[in-house]
Amino acid sequence: MDAAGKRDIGEGSDMGARRLDGKVALVTGSGQGIGAAIARVFAAEGARVVVVTRTESHGRATLDRSEE
Repeated sequence: MDAAGKRDIGEGSDMGARRLDGKVALVTGSGQGIGAAIARVFAAEGARVVVVTRTESHGRATLDRSEE
């Protein structure tokens, strides 16, 4: 979580060397479906992911699933 209280869904992973370390990904449509899956994979690969969706609850659900 940064100083503004925003969560980084790439934080806290112990996956070692990751292909997207140090990268930022803006994923539109990441509240559900393919966009949500892409956001989770990018985060798992080390990217800081900006979740962009029209529905806040869908965006929060993507963040919650990424932290599991």
